[in-house]
Amino acid sequence: MKPTRVLLSTLASAAALLLLLTAPASRAQTLYVGNGGNNTVGSFDLATGVATPGFTPISLGGIPNGLTLSGNALYATSSSGTLSAYNATTGAALAGFTPTVTGLSGPTGVAFSGGKLYVANTTGNSITTYNATTGAALGLYLSPSGLIQPIGLAISGGTLYVGNEGGGGSVRAFSLATWVAVPGFPISLSFPYGLTISGTALYATSINDNTLSAYDATTGAALPGFTTQTSANGLSFPWQVAAAGGNLYVANNTGNTITAYNATTGARDLSYISPSGLSGPVSIAISTPVPEPGSALLLLGGTALLALRRRRTGRA
Repeated sequence: MKPTRVLLSTLASAAALLLLLTAPASRAQTLYVGNGGNNTVGSFDLATGVATPGFTPISLGGIPNGLTLSGNALYATSSSGTLSAYNATTGAALAGFTPTVTGLSGPTGVAFSGGKLYVANTTGNSITTYNATTGAALGLYLSPSGLIQPIGLAISGGTLYVGNEGGGGSVRAFSLATWVAVPGFPISLSFPYGLTISGTALYATSINDNTLSAYDATTGAALPGFTTQTSANGLSFPWQVAAAGGNLYVANNTGNTITAYNATTGARDLSYISPSGLSGPVSIAISTPVPEPGSALLLLGGTALLALRRRRTGRA
């Protein structure tokens, strides 16, 4: 290799490494909390509990029973019988989305998949669907077979998980495409309001029993190594649960806190500080980390420089 090429190759490698090492980190994850005490939805930095700058708390006409996210859209169901959508950064109403009441009857859990919103109607004993962009009703998805006052919802891949309040309480699983019940379910659980999926694990809260438990999302069997958590470890009328960064975050309605637990073992993360200013939290959602503007370009530039180095080395 000629001296000039050696120099160019070395400089390319150094520049690439510098770009990769100094690329800005992902934006902090955001925690959204629906408060049953004052019918509002607030936004907080997940790591610090500090209120998110620029976000105006959302006022709903009833208890924010369910929250879910898709990109920069935040969706909420309300005990007033509505499904509405907001800008997840500012809290402003989402442009183009018309809040709806069509088909809703005691709406509680809400989940997003494939451009659709799925809503559990507790008093209507049904699951209804809506266009996530416009809010237009798409009709009935699932009714009464396997449903007994549905309250909690979660979707993973092609499977819909439903928490039933009635019949003593249970968690069932259905194919999104065929509505066919998944073998191994239901799981017997009293008032399973909160459901979330992380990897191959299904997590559920029981309001009546004050518990947080974990199951195999495919078979419904108890998850090995996970110790079911109780009121002894901070749970107090736990409603919804969300997973992020190896932890589970639970909204404790009467405890007026958000508590965190290790998603593998169930152990409480005592280092987590609950946001202040909560008012009977019931629903919860957590954003997916988003790279800072320019990060992707920096990473791409670093990769390109490394590729250039390899090409020049190969020609030497």
